[in-house]
Amino acid sequence: MKVVIVDDELVERKAMKKLIEENFSDIKVIGEAKNGRIAIELADELQPDVMFIDIKMPGLNGLEAIGLIRKSQPQIKFIVVSAYATFQYAKEAMQEGVKEYLLKPGKKNETIETIHRVYKEFQIEKESDALLQQTFLEARKVAEQHVLMKIMQQDRTEETEKMVRDLFPEMKVGFFHVYSCSNQHQYQLLSHGLSQLSPHPYIIGELTSERVAVLFFLNENLSSQGKVHALTVARDVTVFVNKREQVQMRCGIGYPATIKKLAKSYQESALSLNQLRIRDGSYYGFPRQEKEEESNEIGEVVLQHLLSGDYITTIAHFEQYYEQFMVNNREILGMERIREDLISAKRQLENQGVFVTDLDVISIQSKQGYLELIADLCERILLHHEGQKMVSKAKAYIHEHFQSSLSLETIAEYIQLSPTYFTKLFKDQTGQTFIDYLTIYRIEQAIHLLQRTSQSLKEISYAVGYKNPNYFSRVFKKITNKSPKEYRKQIIKM
Repeated sequence: MKVVIVDDELVERKAMKKLIEENFSDIKVIGEAKNGRIAIELADELQPDVMFIDIKMPGLNGLEAIGLIRKSQPQIKFIVVSAYATFQYAKEAMQEGVKEYLLKPGKKNETIETIHRVYKEFQIEKESDALLQQTFLEARKVAEQHVLMKIMQQDRTEETEKMVRDLFPEMKVGFFHVYSCSNQHQYQLLSHGLSQLSPHPYIIGELTSERVAVLFFLNENLSSQGKVHALTVARDVTVFVNKREQVQMRCGIGYPATIKKLAKSYQESALSLNQLRIRDGSYYGFPRQEKEEESNEIGEVVLQHLLSGDYITTIAHFEQYYEQFMVNNREILGMERIREDLISAKRQLENQGVFVTDLDVISIQSKQGYLELIADLCERILLHHEGQKMVSKAKAYIHEHFQSSLSLETIAEYIQLSPTYFTKLFKDQTGQTFIDYLTIYRIEQAIHLLQRTSQSLKEISYAVGYKNPNYFSRVFKKITNKSPKEYRKQIIKM
């Protein structure tokens, strides 16, 4: 704990300093001041944890100095030392947030006890602040990894863009590096090299399938020179690692892009790394453009059949697509292109409501892995479509029988599913529970009758499946914020 002693009497300052040094090994006196003005300067310059401050001093008194110091350094604690045991001084000290008030000349044991209380409070706060800081850093790391994965999976939602802006509010442009990384030691070297050599904020991903993705951010002032910065960091980091590691590291570089287009920069960096792996001499670089019109056409056909859930046709075209990349030693490039296509397919399926979030595309490194993934995707697509048909059948039954007493068990039996499975299926497909859907549909029909007929509220209640008119009125008001009677009056006025 760092302490500054403020007293206009030199003897008092030295006595307090001696008492502290003799009794507290973890407390260090880092400064002394003989008046309030110097105390304010030392508070800003030294930023102590605690200040011992006398009240009666020439010029600016102790309480006035405390008030001014607290405006710029509110975290500093104060122990007031005074020869005046008046209530007014104590009251003013408490108003300034002072918790300890020592009289001088004071008893040594009382002074030590007072310092000990303040020191204990300081330690508790320090531990609490450290815990909060650790929690914040851990939460930020989780958020950064989540954002990185979303971008790599081509998630272009507004939510992802907002998370990037929240984490790096000053950043306008970013670019990706993807590094080859064969082991944990090389990963540690890469992490150390980035921390030492990158002048830009970045997120480093986990070591996955002998690759590490790193996303860098540039502020507006540097964005015009983005390619230069991307190349410079790649050169410096690969040189740093390769001087210390036998297995040479390579770095694929993606072109700088706005936040909305960062996924493209990742694809470029991954493609570039694969190109570097099949040619000698270069350790870093941007991707080279290659003609792949025929492969792209076949890839589009694969995606088309995959998204329809047609497993047999998808596999047939996939085999053709894969064979295209076996020519001229392009297997590595082909694996990367297939990965990108399947990431795109996964994103489209998620947007359609198919549950595929748990499937890992990025870490797959073999043809067999992709074949198994395609089989899993097709199965889930077919189950989703079958679920849609069942839910549509359930909805049609509800629309036909809503006037009668309907139960979840009745609907489940009608479409030949267990009540538990039907409950989950209906919620997954519609975003509503069965009861909520039935209730809203009944109220919509009630509104139609209120608008088009002169039936009484009791008759309408029975007509839409409610045998208790009072309960019907409560449900109607909960959904529309108006009672049926109020709703009908509103219609008449219109």
